[in-house]
Amino acid sequence: MEFWMSTECDKSAYKLFKESQKILIKKVAKKLVDSQIGSLNEIAFIPVIVEEPTRHFFPEIIKYTRKSAEVELRVWVDLKDFLQSNLHERHKLLVDALVGGLNRLSNKIKKTSSTAVSDSQCKPLTKQDLGSLIEVFLLED
Repeated sequence: MEFWMSTECDKSAYKLFKESQKILIKKVAKKLVDSQIGSLNEIAFIPVIVEEPTRHFFPEIIKYTRKSAEVELRVWVDLKDFLQSNLHERHKLLVDALVGGLNRLSNKIKKTSSTAVSDSQCKPLTKQDLGSLIEVFLLED
């Protein structure tokens, strides 16, 4: 499974985001190396770190594409909190946004049995799969 991060952010948050991104991608990749969640191929996480008045230009997107087995999460992170936080607190803000997005995706997915057969090579993503994935992100080092 591939995990990648990008951002839509205010220029004042960019340098702080890049610092956090390097560390988080490394930690997440290490945690996911042994975690095969369903047949999920990719998680694209794009935190949107902008001022409240401009958020309408950057809608949140919580999406699972079954055919390609990919999850896209574009979720808001409070700019003021992000700028005022230290590295550890920024990581928590980003992980909380990621887990929150996965929880919201879980609420969208219908309950499916583990024996469900799909018309493609990809097995459906289940609430149980998302629960396992969230546990991976919440594990401390």
